Amino acid sequence: MGLHEAQEYLRQKGIDGWLVYDFKGSNPVLKRVLGGEERHLTRRVFYWIPAEGRPTLVASAIDRSAIQGIDASVRSYTHRGSLVDALTDVVKGARSVAMEYAPGGTLPYVSRVDGGTLDLVRGLGKSVVPSGDLYQYAYARLSDAELATHRKAAKILDESKDAAFAHAFSEALAGRRVTEFDIQQFLVKKFRDAGLVFDHAPIVGVNEHAGDPHYAPPEQGSSPIRKDDWVLIDLWGKLDQPGSVYADITWTGFAGKKPSARHVEVFEAVRDARDAGVHHLEAAAKRGKPTTGAETDHAVREHLVQKGLAQWFTHRTGHSVGQEVHSEGANLDGFETYDTRELIPGLLVTIEPGVYLPEFGVRNEIDVYVHRDLKPEVTTRAQRDIVTP
Repeated sequence: MGLHEAQEYLRQKGIDGWLVYDFKGSNPVLKRVLGGEERHLTRRVFYWIPAEGRPTLVASAIDRSAIQGIDASVRSYTHRGSLVDALTDVVKGARSVAMEYAPGGTLPYVSRVDGGTLDLVRGLGKSVVPSGDLYQYAYARLSDAELATHRKAAKILDESKDAAFAHAFSEALAGRRVTEFDIQQFLVKKFRDAGLVFDHAPIVGVNEHAGDPHYAPPEQGSSPIRKDDWVLIDLWGKLDQPGSVYADITWTGFAGKKPSARHVEVFEAVRDARDAGVHHLEAAAKRGKPTTGAETDHAVREHLVQKGLAQWFTHRTGHSVGQEVHSEGANLDGFETYDTRELIPGLLVTIEPGVYLPEFGVRNEIDVYVHRDLKPEVTTRAQRDIVTP
């Protein structure tokens, strides 16, 4: 995926070009379209991808060493006037220009361009259109090779998660001290031994800590895991090799013989809400038309509305997955934001509803790949029952 697909999309949609703007790392899209290499760019950069022809990079003369090797025409500038002159010349003839912004701020995940820069481009007589769908088409879809790395990572995560629950439960039932942090570090070692890397260590939360969606067990003062405790484990990682794609899962368990009726009730509601998301994608495939991230979120959330638990579901349903665990493709979100991007073939997303009560929380997370015929494939093992010893 890349330049060819971006220009193909521009032509399909009748957009004259894509203007990727960055200032000191403000726009992660620039790194991806320039090939993924880290570059120390200290001044404003505009990367122009026309619907036809070779891209052009407008960059400061000060950063000339950092732009070596980029396959594009280069226009250097020194002062503000020369920047505006170069930009004006590069986009001349274009009427519509795609940039990283969202009208009304509805989608901050793709809204990277500041208002002043939008004023500048519009002041050149250009109609600015959102680039979210363009980026997704060109860069967020997975190749077969990338999908293969995801499948390998998913298998490692699944095996590590099983081992972590088994270790936690055996220690707890034997009366030996084991904490949330201990199990987190148990997983970290498993990952490293298996050649898996990650941006943050896994979440391990007991009882009320499982009700905190982004809980991080501290090294000092981490809660012990005891008999009849509720345990949530959220883990993610990718192979330690270039171009690898993450897997991301969450499971819950009970360190005893029989979870309470409330545990079972909430677990089953969250599990079935997760499945409602899969069913929604399956229905879209049968219609032959992609659904959107917001619509999928609504389908999942409605199940928890019917169960009287929606007030405790306090985040979006899911996110796109790629070479970053939270990638730049469509999110399953009609709650925190409103993501109207379609779930197109080649996307990998999570479906992870949660119910976070004061005394415990449940999140049930799977990864789903959208095939060419729009059929969803659950690529990670889906939890059906509460994990018990």
